Order: sequence, then structure tokens, then C-alpha cells
Amino acid sequence: MASQRSVLGIRIEQTNQPIWLVAVNKLWVTSVARWHRLLVRGSFPREGPVLLVANHADAMDPMIVAEAVTRVGGRTLTMLTRSEFFGLPVIGWWLRKTGGIPIRRDEADLGALRSAVVELRHGHVVGAFPQATRAFGMRGQFGTIKPGAAYLAARTGAPVVPAAILGTRAPLWSRRRYAVRFGPTFVVPPLPRRPSQADLDQRTRLIEQQMLALLPPSYRLDRPTSAG
Repeated sequence: MASQRSVLGIRIEQTNQPIWLVAVNKLWVTSVARWHRLLVRGSFPREGPVLLVANHADAMDPMIVAEAVTRVGGRTLTMLTRSEFFGLPVIGWWLRKTGGIPIRRDEADLGALRSAVVELRHGHVVGAFPQATRAFGMRGQFGTIKPGAAYLAARTGAPVVPAAILGTRAPLWSRRRYAVRFGPTFVVPPLPRRPSQADLDQRTRLIEQQMLALLPPSYRLDRPTSAG
């Protein structure tokens, strides 16, 4: 079950995250969000396991999407994050205390996926950037997404919420509006007992389609015929 600790009306779902750190994070992220007049559209489940999948274009994306989740869902977020960041002073400590899950980007990191499965089975929110890199988003492209999120959703049966994070490519000091759009919740079909690569690819494409449907053309220049 998810932790019942709360602060500022936000349920803290990471057992190791101190209440004071949630308050500090909320203070500075809310300040950035107000500076950029963050607009959040759509709904987000207030309880139960959720796999959040979002596009990625800027280092602020994890914090902005977490702010959107707390605004409409009243919950904190566990984010799958590049393992390299956990070795950095201060940032590594902050990631561990806020419940980040380190994941090696260029390989099938089964340990990270198992940790995410545990979080979902405890009824928590796990966030993932299936593009696995900011590079595509910075260029206005969508690229090819990784299959990890599809695997998690298919193995756990957790509802999936797609999100579009918009505007964060602008310089932090600009006044360009940030926006987060939450799409409709959907469920990825379970994998067969002995899945083939085609089975996983099919489920990955489903997640990709739901993500693309939320993004404007300027975020998918390599997909000019995509729906959205």
C-alpha cells in the first residue's frame, strides 16, 4: 500500500523521502512553474498504481511533470532516471531521497525494471521517458522509444497515463509558458508467457501512438503524418 504520509495536501509515496524535502522541492518547483505560468490539462488518478509516460526535451521535464501530478493527482512521483546522475554530488543524494530509480540507458536494465515493478505493485506512480534521451525532443523530433515502459505496463497491468510536456525547450529565464497535457488512461495488453520481440514491439507502438497523439507538430518533426 502507498504511504499515507502527506504534506501540503500531497501524499508522499516514497518511503525514504523526508517530509521537509517534499516541502522544499514543492517550493522551488512551484516558483519555476509560476514564472512560466504552467498550464495543466487533463486528469490524473488520485490513487492506485500508474505508469506515467512522457516526452523529454529538457532537464526541467521531471520536475515540471511531477508538479503537474501533484496539482491534479495530489501525489508524488517515482522517476526512472539515468544511472549516471546518481554518481553526481548532491544530485545523486537528492535523486535517492526523492525515490528515483537509476536505469542504464543503453541496455536492458532488468534491475531497474524490477524496482519499478515493485513500486507499481505497491500502488505508486512511476514516471518514465521512453525516448530515453532529451536529444530528440530538443530537435523537435520524437525518435524511437525504448520498450521498457511497455514491458512494465504489460507485466504489471498498471494503468498508463500519457503526458505531453510542452514549452520547456525555452531558456529557464524566459517567460515562455510551460504546459502539461495528460491523455486518457489506457491499459497495455499482457504479454504471453513466452513473448516474442513482435509481442513487445506491438505494445511499444501502442504507447508510442498514445504519446504522439498529445504532441503538436513542432515536437514530432520526424513524424509529419502522425495523428495529433
